[in-house]
Amino acid sequence: MCPLGKMRLTIPCRAVTCTHLQCFDAALYLQMNEKKPTWICPVCDKKAAYESLILDGLFMEILNDCSDVDEIKFQEDGTWCPMRPKKEAMKVSSQPCTKIESSSVLSKPCSVTVANETSKKKVDVIDLTIESSSDEEEDPPAKRKCIFMSETQSSPTKGYFEFYEGPFEYNSTRCLELRHEILEVKVLSMVKQSELFDRWKSLQMCRWAMNISEANQFKSTLSRCCNAPSFLFTTQKNTPLGTKLKYEVDTSGIYHINQEIFRMFPKDMPYYRSQFKKCAVVGNGGILKNSRCGREINSADFVFRCNLPPISEKYTMDVGVKTDVVTVNPSIITERFHKLEKWRRPFYRVLQVYENASVLLPAFYNTRNTDVSIRVKYVLDDFESTQAVYYFHPQYLVNVSRYWLSLGVRAKRISTGLILATAALELCEEVHLFGFWAFPMNPSGLYITHHYYDNVKPRPGFHAMPSEIFNFLHLHSRGILRVHTGTCTCC
Repeated sequence: MCPLGKMRLTIPCRAVTCTHLQCFDAALYLQMNEKKPTWICPVCDKKAAYESLILDGLFMEILNDCSDVDEIKFQEDGTWCPMRPKKEAMKVSSQPCTKIESSSVLSKPCSVTVANETSKKKVDVIDLTIESSSDEEEDPPAKRKCIFMSETQSSPTKGYFEFYEGPFEYNSTRCLELRHEILEVKVLSMVKQSELFDRWKSLQMCRWAMNISEANQFKSTLSRCCNAPSFLFTTQKNTPLGTKLKYEVDTSGIYHINQEIFRMFPKDMPYYRSQFKKCAVVGNGGILKNSRCGREINSADFVFRCNLPPISEKYTMDVGVKTDVVTVNPSIITERFHKLEKWRRPFYRVLQVYENASVLLPAFYNTRNTDVSIRVKYVLDDFESTQAVYYFHPQYLVNVSRYWLSLGVRAKRISTGLILATAALELCEEVHLFGFWAFPMNPSGLYITHHYYDNVKPRPGFHAMPSEIFNFLHLHSRGILRVHTGTCTCC
């Protein structure tokens, strides 16, 4: 029963910050706070802000399974069972009270008929959610419509509530307006950070859908400038024996592709255009902590990860475990594994966490990276590992950097996450980004750690992360890719 309306729950809701199981009815809660916005949980009297509200899937199942009872009992092992008390007939002035169906609570006004000796009078039910300090106040304004179920959904377990008027499908008028509010911000400096957050939070009320025409046009541009299906990795086809390969940064430096190095390259690119239906590119941002996005990440057809992030049991619920490609920054090998000049087993064991994932390194970024990156291949060969080792083609990295520079990303070096997201847009039909957020607080204004596993800040001035995220928000608004910054509800 809802503690607000004292009637059966219709939309079981609570805040993610609450520690109790009991829910309240979302529609009543929103109506109350529309008139007097206190945003206090009626169960625990703690803050329950609008952006922290969630629908409780467990209680939705319970409500569906127990349509004839209003109480359940939780067992010690976490299971539950219905409590079925003896039914007692309630009488008002010797007349039975008509049963009110729970499904009609929010769909039509209620009234109770009371019998007396001479006539029957209709008594209106008083709305206790209306705030009033005087009996002589003017009638309250009409309540806004609270749509809590999609027209295409028939089961409450798949429902969602929306506080704004109108539908919230991708192409609804309101969603077009919300996307325009983000797209009209051409550069990050045009708005305050808090205002950008507010616009982004509002857009979360809209379902995301891929805009096929926009996505195809963007992918066509990437094909012309970068061409990941042909040049993402160095291969025997795009880098023949004897090639004088120019480094990405040390442009004066040249690496001669000899027979030994040539054999390390795959004959051709192992992936082709739009090969995968749905891809997840997983960054390492603190926005992933407590996101519960692990299952959704694992459900992707192909998963990219950046720079050997931890995916142990401690983090699995938020980041998942599935990995198809993981990048390794040579600085990690230098600092954590002493350039692989001594004991190599610790590094090999770290890579085994990712099972059969391919390892991707920027061996030809500069001259310092080359020897360390090549040693990774030797280590895996020595331990007879089946994991493939690939190297970014330096010209691909140059082309990607130039492309994003044209879109306002000015940095000494673009991030590995941006490189992988760019490649994914060519290799995958649909791209989802997780763990990409470049601000010290989440969209709700709560401070978060820099990474989901630690709070170590990067070297200042090296990447332009806010600018990268700003571009991702634009791509999300255009339906080209999807950025996840909230709690996941997949699977």
